Amino acid sequence: MEIWNQIFTLACIDNGFTGRSLSLVSRYIHKTSKSAKLQSFSVTKRQQIHAFARLIAETPPKYRRVRYLFIAILIPDDDENDDREAESEEEGSITSAADVAEEVLAAFQHIIEALAPNLTTLHVHFPFHRKSLFLPTTATFPSLVELTLYGPYSIELPSLSDHPPLFPSLRRLHLADCDRDLIGCFGRIASVAPSLTHLCLPYQCYMADSILISLGTRVASRTHSPTSSSDSHGFAVGTLPSTIEMVLVDPGPPHTWCRTGLMRHYRDQQSFRQAVKVDKRVYMLKERPNGIKDAEKYWLDRLEGGEGSWAVLPNLLV
Repeated sequence: MEIWNQIFTLACIDNGFTGRSLSLVSRYIHKTSKSAKLQSFSVTKRQQIHAFARLIAETPPKYRRVRYLFIAILIPDDDENDDREAESEEEGSITSAADVAEEVLAAFQHIIEALAPNLTTLHVHFPFHRKSLFLPTTATFPSLVELTLYGPYSIELPSLSDHPPLFPSLRRLHLADCDRDLIGCFGRIASVAPSLTHLCLPYQCYMADSILISLGTRVASRTHSPTSSSDSHGFAVGTLPSTIEMVLVDPGPPHTWCRTGLMRHYRDQQSFRQAVKVDKRVYMLKERPNGIKDAEKYWLDRLEGGEGSWAVLPNLLV
C-alpha cells in the first residue's frame, strides 16, 4: 500500500487527468489512489468550479489533500453560452455576468477554505473584479509557498494587525493585471507574507522609486532618505519583507493604442529600467501572453520543476 501511495503521489502532478484515470482502472486502484488522486487539479470552467466545490465538500478531510490548484474562468464562458441561454429560456430569466461572478467567488471561497491546510501552489485567474487583494477569506494557509492572482482586485482589506500572517510559508507571490495602485500595499504584503523571496508585480507608472524605497535601496539622485515613508511623487510606501531576493515587473500590454500613448508607455518603461539598475534584485520582463491557457502552461511548468512565469533571463528587456 505504501509503495502504491508513493507511485500515485509522483504520478498525480498534472491537471487532474491522471487522478481521474486512476479511478477508472479497478476497484483496488480506485481505493488505493484516494489519498493522491486529488493532489493536483486544474479547473477552468464555471460548471467545473461548482462541481469541484461539491466534490471537495463530499470528500473526507483525510482524502482532501489538494496541494496544487489552478482555478480560472472566463466571463462570459463561450463554451457554456448555449447551455446558459437554454437554462434562461426555461427559467424565464437571464443570468448576468455579475451574478455569475458572485456565484463563482462563493464556490471559490468554499474551495480554498476547505483546502487551506494542504495547498502548496495556488494560481487564480479571474477576469472580473474582486473585493480582496489576496483571497476572500482570513483563513491561514500554512503550507502555501507559491501564489499567483490574476485579475482586477481592490487593495482594501480589513485590519489584520491581530491576525497571524495569512501566508507564513509563502515564497513566491505573483500579482497580475491589477487595475489599482499597488504602491500602498507593500506594507500589507510584508504583513501577510513575511517570508517572501520572489515578488512579481504588474507595471504601473512611478513604480521605480516606490519599489527601491520598499526594498531599502538608497537612490543618490533623490531628495528623500532611504527610510522615507513616501517616494518622490508623494506616494505612501511600505516596506517589503527583508527576505526578498527578486522583484519582477511585468509591463503587460500598453494601456492605449494611440501613438502618443504608446510613446509615453515605452518611455516610462525605459526610465524604469534605468532607475532600477541600482538594485540587482529588480527586473523588467518582456511583454508576454497572459491568457488562461498561457497561465495554465506556466503553472504546469512550475509543477514539473521549471520556472514558469518566473523565468527571468529569456524575458529580460535589453
